[in-house]
Amino acid sequence: MGAGTGLVGFAAAAVLGKMEGGGHVDAGVDVELSDWEPFVLENLRHNLSLNSDLTTSSSNVNISISKLDWSAFPSTTNGPHDVVPDEGRFDTILGADLVYEPQHTTWVHATVSSLLAFPSPSNPHPTFHLVLPLRSTHVAEHTAFDKMFTRENAKAIEDERGKRWRLVTKSREDASGADGFGGKDEARKVGYWVYRIGWEEV
Repeated sequence: MGAGTGLVGFAAAAVLGKMEGGGHVDAGVDVELSDWEPFVLENLRHNLSLNSDLTTSSSNVNISISKLDWSAFPSTTNGPHDVVPDEGRFDTILGADLVYEPQHTTWVHATVSSLLAFPSPSNPHPTFHLVLPLRSTHVAEHTAFDKMFTRENAKAIEDERGKRWRLVTKSREDASGADGFGGKDEARKVGYWVYRIGWEEV
């Protein structure tokens, strides 16, 4: 989600294609790159055309591009008994540098709650992986995001089988590296929080 130029999604497709070729994942891998702005989606399609080797028949990887409006998903903070459909969910969601406006914390939580698969025997650990750069201009947003995915604040969501889950941080690691924002600050070093977020049964 928030694919931007598509770098993370293309890298994931390349890795999954090699794994599939080695027999480590099921035949056929679907990677969906999503964003919202029309010009971003147009650039994504252009970048996909430049990386067409990722979707050759030998790799058996299918890459699609779709518009995703985070604000369109129902809030997960309204109550503990919201029932969310199981169908159309993803085993893994990847994101990088997604939170830079106050409303993004709520939107990201609602979107991932609606799109991340619930645990099952075939996929016991569906995971949302997020890398969040810690810029001094967005301390309030970072803090709000970190609190949103705690056991104390995460609201329970009911799946179609009647099980109740809450979306919580499983681990958060510290890292550092180049800002990567572009322009004169591109080489500036910043800290990162590297999240692994998943479902916890209530």
